[in-house]
Amino acid sequence: MRDTAWMENKEDSATTAKELARRQKITEELFETEKSYVASIRTLITLVADDLEKQGTRVLGVTEEQQMAIFANLRAIAQLHTLLFADLQSEQDPIRVFFKYMDFFKIYSQYLNNYDTAIEVSTPHTQHTHTHTHTVSIMDEAE
Repeated sequence: MRDTAWMENKEDSATTAKELARRQKITEELFETEKSYVASIRTLITLVADDLEKQGTRVLGVTEEQQMAIFANLRAIAQLHTLLFADLQSEQDPIRVFFKYMDFFKIYSQYLNNYDTAIEVSTPHTQHTHTHTHTVSIMDEAE
C-alpha cells in the first residue's frame, strides 16, 4: 500500500491557496465598493444636500422640514460608512469589521422608512426646475 498523505497535503495546500486567492479577491471587491459608496455619499452631500441647505427656501422654495424629509439621516449614514471604510483599510478580516458595525446599520431603517415622503417632497421640485437635470449631471460627472 502506498503512502498518499503527501498527495492529500498537496491537494489541501492547493485548495487553501485557491480559497485564499478567492477570499482576497472578495475582500478587494468589498473594499473598492465601499470606497466608491463613501465617495458617492460625500458627493451627494456636498453637491446636493449642502447646496440645497444654502439655497433651499430662498431659491428653490424647499423648506428645512422638506430637506429633512429628503435627506433624513444621510449624514449619519455617511459617517458610518466613512468609519467602516477606515477600518476596512486597516483590518485584515472584513468580517470582523462588519460585526463591529452591525448594530449601527439600523440607521438605514429611518432612511428607508422615509423614502416615500422624500419622493413625495422632492418630486415637485425636480419636475419644475432645471436643478434636477443639473444635479444628475453633476453626480454622473463625479462618478
